[in-house]
Amino acid sequence: MTDERAPEAALDPLAGVSRTALWTLHCRAAFAGRGEIHDPMALTLAAKLGPRMKGLGWPDPSFARRAQLFDRWVRAFLERHPGASVVALGEGLETQRHRVQGYGRWVSVDLPEIMAWRDALLPPGPNHEHRAESALDLAWLPHVETPSFVVAQGLFMYLEPSDIRRLLKAWAAAAAPGSQLAFDVVPPWVTWISRFRVPLTPSFRLPKMPFGARRRELEQWAKDILGNEGRWEIAPCPLPSGPIALRGLTSALLLER
Repeated sequence: MTDERAPEAALDPLAGVSRTALWTLHCRAAFAGRGEIHDPMALTLAAKLGPRMKGLGWPDPSFARRAQLFDRWVRAFLERHPGASVVALGEGLETQRHRVQGYGRWVSVDLPEIMAWRDALLPPGPNHEHRAESALDLAWLPHVETPSFVVAQGLFMYLEPSDIRRLLKAWAAAAAPGSQLAFDVVPPWVTWISRFRVPLTPSFRLPKMPFGARRRELEQWAKDILGNEGRWEIAPCPLPSGPIALRGLTSALLLER
């Protein structure tokens, strides 16, 4: 007898940091449903996952607004470099490749347990590649040897600062001139609070976030990584909120080689 269940029915549950893939999808889909972000694929996934989306709490608008910022950066890059590659690190269940056009190849990088979900729900097509590995393995670097855009949305706060610095220096050394990389961070006080695994809902706790930085620290990071050979832009990003009112602003940094 064949197993006729939908592919997502056989997927292992996500926990810890990996469960944030569902959390951000849940929030983005809610605001797509209200017309505040154009993300029909997020609505499709949320409907398909059904009960797996329960227990994620009241949807927060910050993830839709963050996605819009990163979309704006990627679109602007692809207007200047049509057909360029986009490499999405720690992509989770982000649906950005369905919201932007003009790329030649889209490379998704995430841990095997998350990539199993992407394979089932967002299978790659002819211009897409799924890499089931840690972004810290740096096996994606050959994709940046021509002008490319690296997206690290909602990733770096879960990594150690030394690992992030190693990744950024490797990217800066390998990337073709004109390449860009964008990431967002939380303020240091959120990093401190995350140590206590604050409950965001009765069944979902804030994961630990080892890395946080203030705006002036991001400026120093940009100078250290790029030296005098690149440029950068820092943009405000909304901070996710929970029952203890974590509302505020964080920052996103765009680096260009």
